Amino acid sequence: MNRHFIESQLGFITTLIFLERKRRYFSNVKTIRPPDHLRGHVDRIKRDGFVVIPDFVSKQTAARMLACVPDESSFEESVEGDRALFYLNAHTLSGFSEFFNSQLLGDIAKAYIGNDVISLRRSIEWRRTKGQVIACDRMYHMDTWKHRLKAFLYLHDVGMDEAPMIYLKGSHEGAWRLPMEARIDARYKTNDRGYAASPDLAFIGCYWPYEVNEFKTLYGLQDVICTGPAGTLIIFDSRGLHRATELKCPYRKLLINYWIKKGNHT
Repeated sequence: MNRHFIESQLGFITTLIFLERKRRYFSNVKTIRPPDHLRGHVDRIKRDGFVVIPDFVSKQTAARMLACVPDESSFEESVEGDRALFYLNAHTLSGFSEFFNSQLLGDIAKAYIGNDVISLRRSIEWRRTKGQVIACDRMYHMDTWKHRLKAFLYLHDVGMDEAPMIYLKGSHEGAWRLPMEARIDARYKTNDRGYAASPDLAFIGCYWPYEVNEFKTLYGLQDVICTGPAGTLIIFDSRGLHRATELKCPYRKLLINYWIKKGNHT
């Protein structure tokens, strides 16, 4: 029997099995009704995959937080190959409580993911490697097929030179995603810290540029470059396609919080 025929049949069966897993997952999602003052934010994430809040904290507060970033010796390098530095468990530092303990962010996460939402990772990210870097985050990718909401708080102005993220608006949903979602479900594995279990596995979920261009043409998806002044908050559904850009200035520092549905670390 033709090998390609067998592989196609196995791929079809794998996708059918995944569809049942996906159906069960979403049947167990119980979200709360967002407070009236947050409904616009939640609706924009549902529609576009992200929302930008340009004045989540004042520039003065952002500057104070920036001054509270610990010395480089307190950071560790990312295990995913992007050469960024991370300070893990940053919520234990008092200078950042306004972000990590935000009731607004917690309510948005509950309204989008459900009452059983938990924070997976709370950290400071410090990018300092200029130019091209070979890493999964430089390619358009989806993190997962399950709920994962991320928030970035800019501690200083982030323009085109400060490695802004690019988000493909509207790419968090659509039947075209199914083959990659099934692949992630079947092959992606994490270690006990929630990162890819090996460097190669980090690239599962990535698309080639020509594929992304096809999606843009076929489905009317648009790039959004997430620049903003100090104090800007970006909240996005990381099921949607996104990628990092080159750093052209000395550094970029921001705060990060991830939320997931309890028990769904992969």
